[in-house]
Amino acid sequence: MTVQLSQPDFQRLTRIVQNLSDFANVRERRRLVADALEGVSQADIMLARLDLDGSPMGVSVEVVRFLAQFGRVAYDREALAVFLNKIQGFTGDEDRDFILELFHKYPLNVPASPNRVIDNWKGMDSVADVKERIIGENTLRDIYILNLALEASKAVVHIQTPTDLGTGFMIATDLLMTNNHVIDSREVAEKSDFSFNYQLDINGKECPKQTIGALK
Repeated sequence: MTVQLSQPDFQRLTRIVQNLSDFANVRERRRLVADALEGVSQADIMLARLDLDGSPMGVSVEVVRFLAQFGRVAYDREALAVFLNKIQGFTGDEDRDFILELFHKYPLNVPASPNRVIDNWKGMDSVADVKERIIGENTLRDIYILNLALEASKAVVHIQTPTDLGTGFMIATDLLMTNNHVIDSREVAEKSDFSFNYQLDINGKECPKQTIGALK
């Protein structure tokens, strides 16, 4: 979500920013913005994208426009709101009142999803009106999908190397694929054990498994 400031509000806000004592040079601007964004997870990305080099007037326009268009930095906080909270302590009473007015005019501190009355989740339909309903994608699947999953699970292999454990799966009758961090060399492969049917049955007990070594 972005904040669409009116032209008069945008112009006045940029004038306030450019007249801040901490906005006179690049070094002070960067420190001001960094302090304002302290605790924001995207702070490093935002600072990297902001061009703070130039005249106070030009840079103030860049900063206000960037922050207004950046969007939320928290569930209920716009990037521009974080900056305004920081700078209002460095302004006079008149400018401070204007900044506070911005919080009333624009959704700077409004949650992304407004709170709903707890009873609204039930909707307005009566029990007699609703028998069964699918909303959005139909995710119902035939039972044979479970059989296909069981069949595919036969290709999964439990791997025990001399120093670690891992998994892999057969992609051909004589070819197994796994990650490099499990087996990183031919020597490790030749010293590893590969177990099939490494799982529990419906009673939670180990199934009979077949363990083999690598074919040389």
